Amino acid sequence: SILKKNLLNNFIEKLKELVEIINANIKKTVLITDRDKFVAGSGNLKKKYIDSNISRYLESVMNDRKTLFESSLHTVELIENEKEKLSYVIQPIIMNGDAIGLVLVISDKADITKLDEKLICVVAQFLGKHIEE
Repeated sequence: SILKKNLLNNFIEKLKELVEIINANIKKTVLITDRDKFVAGSGNLKKKYIDSNISRYLESVMNDRKTLFESSLHTVELIENEKEKLSYVIQPIIMNGDAIGLVLVISDKADITKLDEKLICVVAQFLGKHIEE
């Protein structure tokens, strides 16, 4: 809905700070999406994604509300018709039972860890609780 979209957009500056902090700590690219596109990012792979629309694959991940974790390099399509080899963790942001976006950590090396996954789970849960306020 428009309301949910605006809630996330009001939060964009804070999201940008958040992804910078996470990136400084884990040295991997961190991305946040709303329902349609990548809205915040930090790290060496971010430029390609910011303001791009998310792929149908990511839309389906969001709608499935499942965490995806891939520690080895794996072909994935984050932007429609652009396949890449990445390791990643992708976590939906759930607010009041609705998926409103995704938090991703991606790497072009096979170095995504369970700790990255835990961190991103915490971030997504926090955002789901606080974006609505």
